[in-house]
Amino acid sequence: MKVQSKIRPSDYWIRKIELNNAIIRLRKNIIEKTVENEGVQENIFEYDEVEVIIPNRRNLETYIVENFDALFLMGEKQIIVEEKSLEQRINELETLVLELGGII
Repeated sequence: MKVQSKIRPSDYWIRKIELNNAIIRLRKNIIEKTVENEGVQENIFEYDEVEVIIPNRRNLETYIVENFDALFLMGEKQIIVEEKSLEQRINELETLVLELGGII
């Protein structure tokens, strides 16, 4: 996904370590651009960014640097799962209850 920022980002950011997983944002193709906003010119950075979740490990930063391209590709290929609406979840629960004989 293309992202813009007024500050030059680092190539990666370990956003969170949770349940022994590392949530990492990876960035590449960082270019500086000059844009005009309401008559004022300002510099911004535009780049590609993906987020991956991998198992936490010792020397995590070294692992990220050594496997950056593979991790970025993994992030690009992740399937975005659309979250179900409340109505869809209720319908699924009702169907399950009926399949179980109507007893919860």
